[in-house]
Amino acid sequence: MLLKKIGDIYTNISSIKAYFKLKEKYSEVEEGLKRGINTYLYVVLSEIILMNFKYFLTDGAFIEEYFIILMNFLLLSPLILINMLYGNSQYKNKKYILKGFLFCIIPVVAIYFIKDNYDIVGFILIGGMAIIDTMIDSKIFTRGKYNALKLVLLSILIYVLSIVLLMLLTNFTYSILLVIVVTWLIFIFLLGDIIIKKW
Repeated sequence: MLLKKIGDIYTNISSIKAYFKLKEKYSEVEEGLKRGINTYLYVVLSEIILMNFKYFLTDGAFIEEYFIILMNFLLLSPLILINMLYGNSQYKNKKYILKGFLFCIIPVVAIYFIKDNYDIVGFILIGGMAIIDTMIDSKIFTRGKYNALKLVLLSILIYVLSIVLLMLLTNFTYSILLVIVVTWLIFIFLLGDIIIKKW
């Protein structure tokens, strides 16, 4: 009888521990899905706004947009995985909105100053911001997280190859203004993203 009571107590304690463990894992999975979905939404919303502004300012060519969308999907796949599996951010809705605003406004500012190469500039900025945001919000440099680091390196490789391919497919014209504007806007995003994270 005593052994039965001890066994019941042990079972109950184990069940409680298992319950809280499952609840903790569920919260982690839910937060991971939220991070992945938000990364996807940031990039797609940014693309939509950029393309609408491009058509407002110029006569856009559909084929270039299809290439950008395809490449962004290729780039997004490893980034979403990193955010879901290795992300460590738990933002409130206000911070998500601020970050989404950064993703949307920065490419628009770029095409206001740069009068050509809209597609390449848009891809460089959106892809660069997505990679930077992922690196800031994820535990990729923690010891033992080699898979996360591999996914980041894969993302950077896809990013660089996509830029080169876009330059070959479009009538790309290099200019100092383009380099300055893109560099400054990426730096502004980096600064803004860090401030939002620390805020």
